[in-house]
Amino acid sequence: MKLYYTLYPYEKKNRQREKTARDKLLRHVLAVNGIDFDKAEFEKNEHGKPYIVGSDLKFNISHSKGIVVMAVSSDEIGADCEKIRPYPKAVVNRVFIEEEKTRLENSSDKDLTFFEMWTCKEAFVKLVGQGIGYSLERVNSFDDTFDYDGKLYRKYIYKTEDFFVTVICSDEEENSPVKINFDEV
Repeated sequence: MKLYYTLYPYEKKNRQREKTARDKLLRHVLAVNGIDFDKAEFEKNEHGKPYIVGSDLKFNISHSKGIVVMAVSSDEIGADCEKIRPYPKAVVNRVFIEEEKTRLENSSDKDLTFFEMWTCKEAFVKLVGQGIGYSLERVNSFDDTFDYDGKLYRKYIYKTEDFFVTVICSDEEENSPVKINFDEV
């Protein structure tokens, strides 16, 4: 598993910077992995998760208020990132199990704790490729490994800049995130 990320100046009403950062990162990471973006054929599975036709490279992209991450692997992978900010309290009762709610209540840094747990849930849902259709309360963010469809997946957690990133994949080898700088994003 390899995790790449880039930062960009976030402006609430300017989604073009986010799209440009995502596209540049995607092109760069594919090139590093020997795939020509212009020749790659992208399709989506039945739940909308993109993949590259004819390639063994699996990938997942996430973005949040100034960061874009892309995780790649030879097996299914899920990644989520979030800018650490005041957490949305209304979400807690809908998707967190009691153990997670208790941890959040007892935390000295509730925002960081919330996004650590939230990115884990989102990364798992993205791993299985089912998106919002998969109930987030079924994912226990305290687990370090996840058994899905008869296969064991591991959780990797990164705190970078002002962001929290979680990647879930079957790879046993963890690598340090690679920061990619683009001149103008």
